[in-house]
Amino acid sequence: MIPSSLPNLRSGSLSTVSCAASEASDSYFGQLPCNHNVAPSPFTPQSHVTQPTAATEASGSDRGSQSSAHSFPVSFTSQGVAYQELHQTPYDRGLTSEVCLLPEMLFGGINLGEALRHNFSGLEDQDRGAWPASGNFNVPQKLAVVFCFSGYDKYSRQVNVLRRVRSRAHPKTRSELAEIIAAEMNTFLRLACEAGKPLSHCGRELGLDDLVLVNIQHKTRGSLQPTIGVVVHSPDATILR
Repeated sequence: MIPSSLPNLRSGSLSTVSCAASEASDSYFGQLPCNHNVAPSPFTPQSHVTQPTAATEASGSDRGSQSSAHSFPVSFTSQGVAYQELHQTPYDRGLTSEVCLLPEMLFGGINLGEALRHNFSGLEDQDRGAWPASGNFNVPQKLAVVFCFSGYDKYSRQVNVLRRVRSRAHPKTRSELAEIIAAEMNTFLRLACEAGKPLSHCGRELGLDDLVLVNIQHKTRGSLQPTIGVVVHSPDATILR
């Protein structure tokens, strides 16, 4: 696990992390979680993104053990890249029935390394708001980005999610939010490496270019939990049947 003795998690450098083996359309919103005066058609899930349905816990229960592969089925990004979802514990601390959460935000599996390099060519409607700019959503200036990967301590850091347009608050664009998640994931990877427990999948240490952003969920009043996938082959790779 990332030791609790580490200093408060910080943004760190935006250069991508890769540990050497020797070193320790409009259809991009999910279903609305509560009733809003918003037309439903732009917020239906993408039909081509298959969500994983099952997972196993990481094999190591002791501190410092490596994560094992999980039993998620293979899904495909909107660019046809195969990925498997990295298991996380759903974050629900502070959730109350009175909170009206944002709809699930679908990102089609954009590569996080590309997002950090400001390449959003594979992201639909990249300049559109990340969620509906409706008065029904009372979103604070900052929300915490939370990762709860199996075998690791919770990662949480507050980020700005609103921008000002003509003195009015609007949600960050889809590309801006994807870049924010990429930066936070890059920080998590760096801290995991520094703690001697780099994030891995099937024995392979993961860098930012190995990861994709599937969706972002507004889990509690003050937090967002992204769903992260790991690329299991590139579009030009040979797949053994």
